[in-house]
Amino acid sequence: MDKKINLIPSELTVSAKTVKLVQSLNRLSIIGFAVLIFLTVGLIAVSVYFSIEIGKITSQIDSLKTKIVSMQKTEQQLVLIKDKISKIEFVLSSPNIDKNIENFKALNDVIALTPESTITEVEIKPDLLDLSFSTKTSDSFSQVFEKLDTFKYKNILLSALNYTSTGGFLANILFK
Repeated sequence: MDKKINLIPSELTVSAKTVKLVQSLNRLSIIGFAVLIFLTVGLIAVSVYFSIEIGKITSQIDSLKTKIVSMQKTEQQLVLIKDKISKIEFVLSSPNIDKNIENFKALNDVIALTPESTITEVEIKPDLLDLSFSTKTSDSFSQVFEKLDTFKYKNILLSALNYTSTGGFLANILFK
């Protein structure tokens, strides 16, 4: 006994097609809004995931950079050690080097016994002993030169001689 009473004039009533269309559009808008919410939540989740991954990658990059720096230092040390080893092998393979080393030890003893005398620089090669020393007084300087004739070299060359009132004598001698 439900009776439908319609007080709206029939010219102003909405057609059944339009009502179905509005209901369909309403359902579509609800579904679209739900999809929009899911997409928004998904995009937020993806951006959080990628920001976490970027943080991990950044920390990995930093650790790799520190490893590279430490490896570069290690490589430099290895190159220096390899260079030293090759120089030591060269020195040890030289036939006259033992004689020059022994003579340097003897020269070192002579200069050490002379008062106020010190060796400033030495270069030992297979065919050459280059020695620089300093002394404060002319007496010490002459004592070193008096003892040089005990060494068996073909040539003993005084390649440089400097004098300052504060530092004394600085001599460079080549033994060949």
